[in-house]
Formats: sequence, structure tokens, C-alpha cells
Amino acid sequence: MGHHKRLVVYAVAVFTYAALVASTVASCVPSTGQVASNNVESQPVVDVEFVIEGKPWVLVSFVGSDGQLTIPTELSPTLRFDNGSYEFDAGCNPVFGEYELENGVPRIKTVVMRSVDCTSETNGVEAMALENAVADSIDKWTGFVIVNDELRIGFEGNEVVFRHVPAGS
Repeated sequence: MGHHKRLVVYAVAVFTYAALVASTVASCVPSTGQVASNNVESQPVVDVEFVIEGKPWVLVSFVGSDGQLTIPTELSPTLRFDNGSYEFDAGCNPVFGEYELENGVPRIKTVVMRSVDCTSETNGVEAMALENAVADSIDKWTGFVIVNDELRIGFEGNEVVFRHVPAGS
């Protein structure tokens, strides 16, 4: 088989596989306006962008593959979404980038993180651990569920929970 024919066969196989995966994924998404994830129970979500945009979300729980991370009470690790950009900051190395909405749910497009050693600062080690955990997982966040004042995000069978803190609180 010539090089050109092998390339065409390969391209057809890749296209067929991509179409199969896309249809399988589409069939797994609830059609009721709910957002599904591995660990977060699905709840109806009405215009997630409107609900999360421009509001500070403070991290209250992070359970990842390494278990539950400790969040010192002195820190206020905060996540913000605003006009297609996001930023997570625990006080040392902010994690930021861009996101887009797919079916009303944020999908992380880019992940950028500064790299400064904050181990000598008060709570620097904890802040760096939180920021690294978010940087390592944020592009895997798939299930965004808002329950009362909490933003619950599922990823790979794990969960991150943020709480909205109104301005002036």
C-alpha cells in the first residue's frame, strides 16, 4: 500500500473514531439542562455563566487523587471567572487562563501559572500546594454544579468546592 493510500486510510479511521467518541459523549450529557460529573450529583443549572461571572468563589474543599487538602483559615484561596478569563489565587502563584462556554458550562482552554518560591512566607507552603493542585486539575474540571452558594466541580472522580462570598462579607 502506497504512502498516500495509508495516509487516507489513517485519516478516515481517525475521523470515524472522533465521530464515534463525539456521539458517545453527546449521548452521555443529560438533555435537561443538567451538568453531569463523576463525583458531583447533577443539579439543574440555569446559565452557569451568569451565575459564576464576576463573583469571588472561595475554596472550601479540595479532594483530589492525593486525598483532602488542608486549607488554612488564614488563606482565602479565590477563583474568579470574568469575560472568558479565570484566575485562582491562594496568595503565592496565581493560576489563570481562558475558558469558553460549551452548552452553558465553562471549559478551560488554557492554564498558566507563575513559579515563585513562597515557602518562606506565612502559609506559603499551603498556598503553593493549593495552587499546584488547581493548576494540575483545572483542565480536567467537567461537572459544574451550583447548589445554594456553593460551586461544586467534579473531575476524575474527585471534587473541588467553592463558596460564593458576597462583597463586604
